[in-house]
Parts: sequence; C-alpha cells; structure tokens
Amino acid sequence: MFGSTILEVAIGLAFLYMILSLIVTSLTELISQIFALRSSNLRRGIQTILADVNDTGLTKQFYEHPLIKSLAWQGFSLNRRMPSYIPSHSFVMVLFDLIRNGPNSPQFKTLTDMEALVRDLKDNPLLSDDVRKQLNVLFDTATDIYEARLLVENWFNDTMSRISGWYKRRIQIVTLLISLVVALVANADSIFLFNRLNADANTRQVLVASAERALQDGLPQVPTGDPERTPDVEGTVNFIAGLQSEFSDLFQVIGWASPAFPDCTKVELVQNSSAEQLVEGEQTQLLDPRAFPCNPTLQITRIIGWLLTAIAISLGAPFWFDMLNKLVNLRTSTQPKAPSGTAEKKDSDGGGGNVTLSVQAVPAPTPTPPTGTPPTQPPGTVG
Repeated sequence: MFGSTILEVAIGLAFLYMILSLIVTSLTELISQIFALRSSNLRRGIQTILADVNDTGLTKQFYEHPLIKSLAWQGFSLNRRMPSYIPSHSFVMVLFDLIRNGPNSPQFKTLTDMEALVRDLKDNPLLSDDVRKQLNVLFDTATDIYEARLLVENWFNDTMSRISGWYKRRIQIVTLLISLVVALVANADSIFLFNRLNADANTRQVLVASAERALQDGLPQVPTGDPERTPDVEGTVNFIAGLQSEFSDLFQVIGWASPAFPDCTKVELVQNSSAEQLVEGEQTQLLDPRAFPCNPTLQITRIIGWLLTAIAISLGAPFWFDMLNKLVNLRTSTQPKAPSGTAEKKDSDGGGGNVTLSVQAVPAPTPTPPTGTPPTQPPGTVG
C-alpha cells in the first residue's frame, strides 16, 4: 500500500537521523568540554554583569575567590580554572564578600547591616560606576540585607538567561558544522536514502523493526547544553552498541563504497558494456550507488542530500526520538485489523453485553430402523 510504504520510509529516515544525531550530540559535548565552551561563555557573562570588559579588575578577583574555584570542573579541559555553572546564591555571597572586603580592607568584615554594605559599595575601587549604580538601585529598594541578597540573585538570574541564549546560538553553529562532517563521513545522503528505502522493501522493514526495538529500550539522556543536567555518555554508547546487529543493514544505505571516488572513465566503459564483457565483480564495484557519482547533476544532488542530512541531524536526538515515536504509533493505528471469524462474540464482562452466536440450523437426520424390524409408530398414530 502506497501510504504504508511512505510511512515506513519516514520511520527508516527518522531512525537513521536519530542514530546520527546521537553521534553529533556526543561529539558536540566532547568538544564543548575540551575547549571549555560553557565556562568561557559564562566568564563573558560575568564580565558583562560586573562591567569588566578587560577582565583585569573585579572579574579576576571574582574567579580567584575560593568559593568560585571550588566550582571549577576537574576533568580534562583546556581551561580547568573556570566553572561552567555558578549558582545564584554563590554569586551573591562572593560579590558581597568582595564589596565588604576590598583591597584596602585591613581584615575580613562580616555582613551586619545594609548601611555597612552601602558604605563599602561606595568605597570599593574594584567596582565600576555602572555596577555601583545598578547595585545602588537594588540596595535602595531593599529593606534589609536578606532582601538585598534576593534582589541581587534575581538580577544575576535575569542576566544568566541572556547568557544562556548566547551559548545556545554559539553551540548551534558548532552542532551544524559537526553535523555536516558526520554527514560527509557517513555519506548520509537524504535523497539517496529516500530513494533506496522506497525501492528496497527488505531494508525498509529491517529498519522499521530496529526502530521499534529502539523505542522500547528508550533514549539515553543526551547532552542538551544545560549545565545542571549531566549527560549519560555511557548510556549513549551502550544505546548505539545495542544496535550493532543492525549495522550491517545500515551500511547498505549509508557509508562509502570502495573506491569512494571511482575512475569515471572505467565507470562509463562499464555502463556501456554487456554483462559478458565484464570481469566478475567489476560492475558491482564501479557502479556502487554509495560511491561519489561521475554525473555532474548527480554530484549536485549528492551535495544537496548531504546538506539536508546535516540540517536534519542538527535538530538533535530527542527531536527524532519523539518523531520516531509518533510515526510508529501512526503506523500501528493505520494497520488493517485481522478479519473476524464467522462467530461474533462480545465479552459480557468487559462490555456488559450479551453473548451472540451466529448458528445455522441443520435438520436432524432420520434414524434408519434395523432390517426385519417394523418401524415404531409415534404415540397416537393408528396403524
């Protein structure tokens, strides 16, 4: 059925996109950790909040504070001294500590009242005029030190919302570039994949069955860019490893042929030759559809297919997992039901109805009397 075929093709494509998206998100998270993208983006945000563009004044003192140093990630990174996430209460505690205990303070001071905090705010040389004005507005609104702390926390959270937007836009570019690389390395051409799945029923059915099993296993927690959510890298690896039995079928539709860029002269000779003139296996090797085509039109089509795949897998594994779930449910709901038998039965326990049986009346056979014995007449019959 045409509709069923298109639906199975969509399921196969969504399943392939989900697997490639898992690879992309894992690589993106790895690059983000190695190059400290989150922590560097957070530091830019702190510089904006503290109005310290040169990163030489209050920002430097802020990151050298023991409370901030303790938040730094100790794993492998190009910059281990910067945390990727700072809670709002930690920001307020460190900021107030820097205000009360500036470079000219002889000893550590504790927060006792709002007047002392406002007085030290005016005298601290580390604070810029812009920060001093913003904090003065907040401190004038507060009635005590606890309300001042809450107002500064809200100020920090509002600014962090904009900083998160910076990181998302930045990581989207990184994800799109990685998606393009993955599409090229895997030779995942969406146009070729669609045509192949539409024509090959066996591969299509194998991918549909694999997609249904993947939905039952569930999707691991993949990297999402949220520093408060720890990505389940081990679960992602195990999820992909659990699909290794399907890889032989997957590499029939993705991956490069050998050779990946065949000699176009030989390809033309093979296409113009009869089967008797070909060396065994030469036609299969040179005309493998996964190889880069020699026809200029097909080359442009292949490049467009790569771009479509890169855009698709950059949407992320959670998107394609949800899409795959919807497509499988749609396919299940549109499958024809098994034909019912001649007997129609309604469950009286579940539906509360009566049991109805369609029975055809058959006349009872007349018994044959034994030989030599007169037939017995019915009562009331006169012989």
